[in-house]
Amino acid sequence: MCRRLALQILFLTSFFATKAQTIPAEQTSRRIHELSRALKETGTDSSRAKLLLELALCYVYKPGEFSGDLDSAKLLVSEAEQINGRLHDKKTEARAYFVYAAAHREKGDRANGKAYIESSLKIYESISDPANMAEAWVERSRYYSISESAAEIKEMRKCLDKALALFRTTGSRQRQADVLKDLGDLDQILGNAELAMKELNEALSIYKSVGHKSLQGIYDLMGYIFGKKGDLHDAVRFGLLAVKTGEEVKDTTLQMCTIYVRLAVAYAYLSDFDQAIPNANKALSIAIKYNDRSSILVCTEINCLFYSRLGKEAASIESIRQGEAALQKPWSRYDSLHLNLFYVITYVSSKKFEKARPYVDEMERLLKGIQKDVLTFSTFHFLVTYYLNIRQFNKAETTMSDYLSVLVPNNGKRHMARAYLLKSQLDSARGNFKSALVNYQLHKSLTDSILNEASTFQFAQMEVEHETEKKDNDIKLLKQQQIIQEASLQQSLLLRNIVIGGVVALALLSVLLYGRYRTKQGLYKQLQAKQQEVNEKNVELENLVADKDELLIQKEWLVREIHHRVKNNLQIVTSLLTSQMDSTENGAVMDAIRESRNRIEAIAMIHQRLYNTNNYGSIMMPAYVVELVEHLREAYGADGRIVFSLFVDPISLDISVALPVGLILNEAISNAMKHAFPGEIQGTIAVRINKALENKVIIEVEDDGIGFSEKVDGDSVSFGIRLIKGLASDLSGESQMFNGKGTTVRVVFSIDGLLKQNRLVDTTQLF
Repeated sequence: MCRRLALQILFLTSFFATKAQTIPAEQTSRRIHELSRALKETGTDSSRAKLLLELALCYVYKPGEFSGDLDSAKLLVSEAEQINGRLHDKKTEARAYFVYAAAHREKGDRANGKAYIESSLKIYESISDPANMAEAWVERSRYYSISESAAEIKEMRKCLDKALALFRTTGSRQRQADVLKDLGDLDQILGNAELAMKELNEALSIYKSVGHKSLQGIYDLMGYIFGKKGDLHDAVRFGLLAVKTGEEVKDTTLQMCTIYVRLAVAYAYLSDFDQAIPNANKALSIAIKYNDRSSILVCTEINCLFYSRLGKEAASIESIRQGEAALQKPWSRYDSLHLNLFYVITYVSSKKFEKARPYVDEMERLLKGIQKDVLTFSTFHFLVTYYLNIRQFNKAETTMSDYLSVLVPNNGKRHMARAYLLKSQLDSARGNFKSALVNYQLHKSLTDSILNEASTFQFAQMEVEHETEKKDNDIKLLKQQQIIQEASLQQSLLLRNIVIGGVVALALLSVLLYGRYRTKQGLYKQLQAKQQEVNEKNVELENLVADKDELLIQKEWLVREIHHRVKNNLQIVTSLLTSQMDSTENGAVMDAIRESRNRIEAIAMIHQRLYNTNNYGSIMMPAYVVELVEHLREAYGADGRIVFSLFVDPISLDISVALPVGLILNEAISNAMKHAFPGEIQGTIAVRINKALENKVIIEVEDDGIGFSEKVDGDSVSFGIRLIKGLASDLSGESQMFNGKGTTVRVVFSIDGLLKQNRLVDTTQLF
């Protein structure tokens, strides 16, 4: 009976075969903090770009599925790309593609992620960077799914083989072990347990040699393979090693759920339920902590099987209710099916078929909407057992056919043997003894084959362990011999070099003494002449450098002074206009003066920004637009009534372009504030400056106000509209005015040679 229970639960642990070890959240947060601090302290562009990309990768691999982390990563990569626009470093470009690929993959966009990682691989190959190219091949392997088909797994394996070969050439022992562990996992899924164990043993040996402490994952995987092959004692031994190691390194990730589950199953094989149940409960606690639905279902089912095997119906029901409480609603059809299955397992195991009936009925209803190939084998097994015991042979036969149809060779001989035994029981109950005998013989044949394979596998592992131990001893001996030989060689080389050096030194000393005696006077005179010449040249160079520095300082001072004086003069004009506006009572005159003042302020702001920065020829538009909007909002007293939405790309414009752009924005925003919202109407004004194709810039000022009269069109005689058209014409651009849900003013012009950016980033600021 225990063997049957073990067969029932073996397939459940295969769910955990590819659960990746997650990085603890506290470790990731600490790394993010360290990189952020280093980023503030670094001064060079190359170091900054590298730190930005590493920080972005930390956000990508940060535990949990948060879109904000991936958005932060993309912004950091974009900033690194802007820096690399000046550096033109191929390695930085490839690394940026690598991070983009990982971010898209984490977000579920595998198509774009695959395109980015292939671009990264091409660059790494062109610059011959094997270390980073190996990491890129590891990332490339993640675009295949182990749940799709054996072909997908084989493609994944090809990528990891390439990564392993590159890591071997670079001597990266730790990464060699990581890849070998992944290859071992894939090979055990493909059914090649011997090759998997060979790879895992090599990985374990490397891990130990480099002092790697977190070995719980590899111990767990080796124990899982031993369990599949029937070597239960080794399965428990490695499972305990995995638990011990995980607890020593304080592993709190979901990986520990896998480790506890597999150890529990190994104990169940050995009928040691006193050890199996506590480990299963620990696994369930971890699954609930991480709210991992599939893990909760698997752990609940395993507990249900354990308690049912021991005849503890109440404990089984309690474990099911604990699982129901842990699963957040709404439940999927798949969740509901398995929760009903757990009740069926409990009541069928205790022979209470009437209590099982409503849950079987509900399962029959739910099964109509679920594909049979995604169901667990327990679903078929317990339904057939139920139908068999209440003598509904037709339903039992139909379900048995479905059971056999979903069994494939990759699911293992154990599942096939279990299915044939149940089929034999069904045939016997129906009086078809000939078929029952055939199916029982198939069951026995598979069982014997499993035992033979287990024995063969155990012998093979003994040979592997012996060879590994011998290889490790040989390596230690070779290292000791190498150290002795190197020491002896160094000693010999040292003695030889001392003798040769002494002879050469004596010879040189003799030659030098003789030559010095004959040439001392002549050399002294030549040295004096040369020294005088060098001194004169140094004085000339110092004077030239001083003159150049003085000219540069004067030029910089003059440019700053010009901008400062222009700004001051414009400020004086603005003050005069303000005084004039205060002294007049004519509304039209005041409006005219206010508009003129705002135009002058728009120009003055540009000179002010040029004066305050080290770049005296161009203006960054985002900061300028924010300052201009603040000024106009204050000038028209629109606080709280009119909301501004700014969508400005980080575009740098030459002063000759920035001045007319500033006046265009001033006129369009002023018109919207004056005419779009009469009285106390509230509204929104959106300002957009974006780069389009062919190096064009699009300026739009859009309001959701009352719009302009149908009589007003492009031929309007309004001075503001004429000014916008004239300024657009000066920029060799076009201006348009639309009347929809409000008014939209659009200006499009080309800035070939003036746009200074590497990658557009949408920045939205809401006032």
